[in-house]
Amino acid sequence: MTLLHIATTGTREATVIAPVGELDLGSVGRFDDAIAKTEGQDVIVDLRRVEFMDSIGLSALLRAAHARARNDRTLRVIAGPGCVDRLFDLTLTRSQIEFVDHTVVDAPIAELWLG
Repeated sequence: MTLLHIATTGTREATVIAPVGELDLGSVGRFDDAIAKTEGQDVIVDLRRVEFMDSIGLSALLRAAHARARNDRTLRVIAGPGCVDRLFDLTLTRSQIEFVDHTVVDAPIAELWLG
C-alpha cells in the first residue's frame, strides 16, 4: 500500500489540500475522499510535497477540476517537483488545470502538518 498523507487548511479564498507522498493507484482513494469533503468550495491542491504521481492520480485531479468547473467553482494547483509537474506536459493536460504560484498559500501546509 502506498503511503499518502493529506494536510488541509482554509484560506480566505479556498480550501487548501496538500498531499504528501505518492498519489497513485494505491492512494488515490484518500485523495478522492479529501476532495469530496470540499464539495461546493474552491480548492487549491498543493503538489509541492508529492514525490510521485501516476496517471490515476492525474485523472483524479482532472476529474476534480472538471467537477468544480461544472459547478462554477475552481480547482487550482500549485506545481509539484519536476517529476510530478512533467506528467502534465507528457499527457498534454497542462491546459486543463489552472496553476497558481505557491505564494497564494501563506506557508506550505504540508510542512506545518509534518512539524
